Amino acid sequence: MHALSCHHLGRLFILLTVLAALGGCTPFSPKVRSSHPIELPAAFAWNMNGTSPIDAWWHSFESQELDRFIGTALGKNFNLRSSWARLAQARASARKARAGLFPVLDVSLEGSRTRTYRDYDVVADSKSTSLDLAASYELDLWGRIRAGYAADQLSTLAAREDVRTTALSLTGEVVRAWVDLLAAREEMRVVQEQIRLNEHLLTLQVSRFENGMATALDLSQQQELVANSRSALPLLEAREKTALNQLALLLGQADPGSVEVHRHVLPQPLAQPETGIPSSLLMSRPDVRAAYYRLQSADWMVSIARADRLPSLSISARTAISNESFTLAWGNWLTSLGANLTGPVFDAGSRKAEVARTKAAAEERLAEYATTVLEAVKEVQDSLANIAGQKKRITRREQELKAAEQARDQARLRYIKGQSDYLNFITQQRSVQSLERNLIAARADLLFSQIALYRALGGGTGWTET
Repeated sequence: MHALSCHHLGRLFILLTVLAALGGCTPFSPKVRSSHPIELPAAFAWNMNGTSPIDAWWHSFESQELDRFIGTALGKNFNLRSSWARLAQARASARKARAGLFPVLDVSLEGSRTRTYRDYDVVADSKSTSLDLAASYELDLWGRIRAGYAADQLSTLAAREDVRTTALSLTGEVVRAWVDLLAAREEMRVVQEQIRLNEHLLTLQVSRFENGMATALDLSQQQELVANSRSALPLLEAREKTALNQLALLLGQADPGSVEVHRHVLPQPLAQPETGIPSSLLMSRPDVRAAYYRLQSADWMVSIARADRLPSLSISARTAISNESFTLAWGNWLTSLGANLTGPVFDAGSRKAEVARTKAAAEERLAEYATTVLEAVKEVQDSLANIAGQKKRITRREQELKAAEQARDQARLRYIKGQSDYLNFITQQRSVQSLERNLIAARADLLFSQIALYRALGGGTGWTET
């Protein structure tokens, strides 16, 4: 009997599947959108020659320590985990929408036993078993269900690009925090050397003062220089700690002490990547691709709203067997087959308003997509301009430092010969020490601009592939 029931169940399912195929049209399919919402320039205004960009661009630093940090962040960062969870939700929604393309089949089995007693004796004993098979299917006459599935599929693709966007941003933030920490450490090292030098000069001035070779003013000026160099240290120590805190946050760790950074000097600048042409950003930037998928999904939502204004046709079938032993042959296996046609007659303009709303939502997505493209081009342009500016700044800082060192040496020599007072030397010494620190900051800013450029070009998403 079990084989027979499965046989008829299969026939019932095949019938509804055939009916499903008959309703597979999508008359309200949206027109294909252009991937170029705006006219892009032929080339970047600040384009410079460079090498082909690499995916995992941070490898250029040749730091196993940094590679380990990024690997940890991509596995444990909670923002990235949230993006993965949203992607899982989108995939589940797409599978749910796809299920609407197929018939729904329900099976219920019930059994009961009834006994009648008289004077504590059983006078009647009956058993009853029933099997109920019910199937239903909505013919997708106007493609409403298929449009919903298409919209959810595109939303899934957008969620996937969101994961890549989060990973891209995360890798850039990890590298930036690492560079910021190293910049603080290198500047601390320079300041500590300056403190030692200034303290040594103070010792010499004390000796000269005691021997009548220096004035009290000379001594006070040197003491001021020592205090000035010492005052810079606490802020740099705080900067190192906050950078370490940021790095721990990105790695998904609450204890900054668990993050060990052994490097103490800034790395060399990155190789200049080839930016290509602005239109290439439409393929390389995950946030741009996500915005385009959301625009397409919004177009399919318009199709759903338009199809919802038309009648819908549902088909249902049901068979039920009820007896004591299940020995009855199932010759008449289809006991009922029905169709239900429903359509809107009066809804006070609700469905028409929904069409207007979805069209407006699609226009909003179009504007968002165009804005995303513009911002992507702007970020690349800004990064290129900043890199060019930072390189010039570093060159001029180096020239300025060299000139300041020469002026300091001349001021010191003139002071020793009695041709100038100590204030001139102190002024030049303070200028040299300030320029030494400014040069480190300029080199760190160049690295920050290069990191921003690699992020703006959409590199570094290969780690998120599954």
